[in-house]
Amino acid sequence: MNTGLGAIGGAGRGDGGMALPAQGELIEEGRQFGTVSDQIAESARQLNVYFANMEIDGVDPVNPETHVRMPMGGESATQGAVTQVPVTEVTQVPVEEPMQQAVEPALDDGSVRVSLLSGSGDSQATEPAEDIQVEEAKPIAVDPYVRKEELARELAEILTSLASTSDDPGSAALALAGLEMLLPADTDSLVDEGVLSDGERASLDAARAFLRTMSSEEGSIASPGEVATGLEVIQAQLGKWAGLTIKKAALCTQVDGYGRYETFPSYRFIAGRAQQAIVYVELERFAQRESVGPDGQARFETKFSQRLELYHVADDLNTWNRAADTVGDVTRNRLRDYYLINQITLPANLGVGRYHLKVVTRDLIGEKVAESIIPIEIVLR
Repeated sequence: MNTGLGAIGGAGRGDGGMALPAQGELIEEGRQFGTVSDQIAESARQLNVYFANMEIDGVDPVNPETHVRMPMGGESATQGAVTQVPVTEVTQVPVEEPMQQAVEPALDDGSVRVSLLSGSGDSQATEPAEDIQVEEAKPIAVDPYVRKEELARELAEILTSLASTSDDPGSAALALAGLEMLLPADTDSLVDEGVLSDGERASLDAARAFLRTMSSEEGSIASPGEVATGLEVIQAQLGKWAGLTIKKAALCTQVDGYGRYETFPSYRFIAGRAQQAIVYVELERFAQRESVGPDGQARFETKFSQRLELYHVADDLNTWNRAADTVGDVTRNRLRDYYLINQITLPANLGVGRYHLKVVTRDLIGEKVAESIIPIEIVLR
C-alpha cells in the first residue's frame, strides 16, 4: 500500500505525494455540538474526509463533497510530472485489514447509527451478552405418606364425582374400592346412596373385602391360606346376593351321592308304559343360617323345597305334577355344594309328543327360587 507520506509538503508540490485535508476540512471552526447524535455525525464526516483523501493501492482520492475521483497533487493533463517509483524501492509490508467503522445514514429522528464492521465489511460485530447465573430452586422435601394421602383423597374426589354423574358409575365405584387400601377412613361415604343397585353394591363390597384379605395384620401380603379362607367367606356372601342356582338337573337310573349318578341313555320313553326315574339336582349359591350348637360350636343350616311340573310342549298344557317336598340339614361346617333327589313315576297315559319336566327349587333360608327344564319325549314302539 502506498501512503504517499514521503511527500506531505503541500498541495502545490509536484512530487506525487498525498495532501492531507486542511484543518478547516476536518473540523468546522466554531461549530457547536448539541447532542451525542451530532457528535457522532461529525465524527463520521471527518472519517469520510480522511479516508477519501487516502491513496489505497493506487486508488485516487475522492472529493468528499461530490465523491468524484481527483488527480493527485502535481498531476495535470501531462503525465510527465508524475514521479515514477521503482518497484524495487517499494517494500511490501503485510498489513492486517483493520476494523472499520461504518456509518449508516441518519435515521428519521436525526440520529446516526454507527456499526463496527469486520475487515470484510459484511458482518456486524455484537458484544457478547453477560451470562446471568440463575440459582435453581431447591426441591422441598415432602413426607411420602402425607403426599400419598393427599393424592388418594384428590383421586377419590374425582372418582366420586364420576360415580355420581357418569352413565357408568360402576367403573368409578370399583376404582374407589381400590382406594380403601390407601385412605385411612372408610370409603362408604365416597359413593352416594342410590347410585348403585343392591346387586352392584354387593359386588363392590365383595371386591373391597377381597382387597382387605390380601393384607395381613402385620401390614404385609397375606399368605395363600389366609386369602383362601377370606375368599370362602366372600363367596358365601356373594352367593346370598346371586341367589340359588341349579348347576345340574338330570333323570337318572341310579344316584350314589353328589356327582355320582347314572343317567338314562336318552330321555325318550315308550308310550303306554309307566316310567320310573330319579330326578337329580345339584345346587349352588344357597344360603346357610349360622347358629351355635349345644357344645358352643358353630352350626350351619340349609333348607330347600322342590316341586315338579310336566308340560306338553305343543299346547303348553300341564299334564302332571309332583307336590313340593321339603328337605334340610344342619352341619358343623359350611357346605360348598348340595344335591337333591326325587324319585318319580311318569304316568302311562301320557300322549305321544315332546314334554318339558320343570324342576322348581326354592331356598327357604335365602328366599330365592331357581328353575331348570329336563326335555322328555314320548314315542310309539
